Amino acid sequence: MRAWFGRRRNDGGRYEDTTSVQAAIGNLPADVRTALIADVPHDAPAFPLQDVVQRLVAGNVAAAAALFGRPECGRLHRLALKGDVGEEWMGRALLALEHGWTPESVVAAQRGSVEGPYDSESRHWQERIEAFGRLRPAPGQPDAGPRARIAEAGLALYEEQRDAALRRERDERVHGSR
Repeated sequence: MRAWFGRRRNDGGRYEDTTSVQAAIGNLPADVRTALIADVPHDAPAFPLQDVVQRLVAGNVAAAAALFGRPECGRLHRLALKGDVGEEWMGRALLALEHGWTPESVVAAQRGSVEGPYDSESRHWQERIEAFGRLRPAPGQPDAGPRARIAEAGLALYEEQRDAALRRERDERVHGSR
């Protein structure tokens, strides 16, 4: 991995299939993936580096903390927030808040990881709403304030998306697709 990172500094951002590198990362223990964050080149072109960094973090709070702990890699920090919304993701989201992110920017970084094919766009956004609803803090929870701000930001964004999708879906049923 360190040799691969070294090559990224000098390749000018040329395309490279990272499938084998990502597969290798998947076999590494979490503590090794976390340690490798220290070797991520901050000055290499983002592509294809971003796919590898996202795989290194892969839902691991310690790896996300290592990435956020490298301010020179700020352009890659958003990668720590990719993935499905749940308790593991919330741990990474809380780290982002500690590093100066707003709840809205945390949710916006996560949003890009939920795009894809779906039967009903409004249902897709409703699933995101339900996921953020499950993240609302329990009364008396130590991190209730930050958790609530993140959950509310997610609810606001995805409710807006769902409502717009419902309007489009209604228009398509009434007027046909355009």
